[in-house]
Amino acid sequence: MRALQAALALRGQRLPVDPPSATATVGGMLALNESGPLRLSHGTPAEHVERVAYVDSAGPGDSDGDGGRPGIAEIDGVLTSATVRLAPLPEARRWVGIAVSTPLQVLNLVEEAVAQRLRPSAVEVDLPRPNGDRVVERPPGTLAALFEGDEAGVVARAERLAAAWGFGAVTTPIAPPWWGRYPFRRSEVALRLSVPVDDLPATMYALRDAAGVPVPVRGSAALGNVHAALPGDMSAERLEGVLDSLRHVLMARNGRAVVISAPPELAHRVDMAARRDLC
Repeated sequence: MRALQAALALRGQRLPVDPPSATATVGGMLALNESGPLRLSHGTPAEHVERVAYVDSAGPGDSDGDGGRPGIAEIDGVLTSATVRLAPLPEARRWVGIAVSTPLQVLNLVEEAVAQRLRPSAVEVDLPRPNGDRVVERPPGTLAALFEGDEAGVVARAERLAAAWGFGAVTTPIAPPWWGRYPFRRSEVALRLSVPVDDLPATMYALRDAAGVPVPVRGSAALGNVHAALPGDMSAERLEGVLDSLRHVLMARNGRAVVISAPPELAHRVDMAARRDLC
């Protein structure tokens, strides 16, 4: 994906997707429909696909997902090519960032951004991991909004949001270092959480209470789609207890939690929990 975007940029174009995996390929991104911050304004990668070719147990095939033909998610085979829609590369980009400490503060600031009707391309939150294994308070995090478009319009919209967010809001042409990256490490249990935006604070608090410590969370604060990282050294029984507690909270909020990766010693038990559908 990095090579493709670099080549397209030379022609003033881009594929308006930004999968967080550093080594994402086009096929891998489409197979997983892996989305990054731009999902807020541009949708998922699958929404930019006109047609795919694939090979499955019946042989080669192709599909545009219409007329009963399989969409990408229904293809039980290997993607071999894809025809995608491109978009012009934006003339300018600006990020507006502000320090945040609690999930409730994040929600209040997101609601303020929505009320301004400024059409950000993405609104992401980063609530980092605590400093040290025994620390119960997390360091301050960041809420950031991305604006894209012509230079004058982008600057004006960014300045309006910074004024609305108030003291401490900063505008910059450089993305935060955490932007578009997952919050988990290979040694941790990675969760994907999806809830209505208004229920995101309650979900984060429930996850903290179940885990017993603040849990690093990062993702789209304006969509309610975030990723979280649980310690990879917890026992399988403890992990399942955390997931069960989270499931009960999400059931009442039409939310969903999915375990997307775990250390090998936990993977089998995590897979069993995932198959029970963590709501």
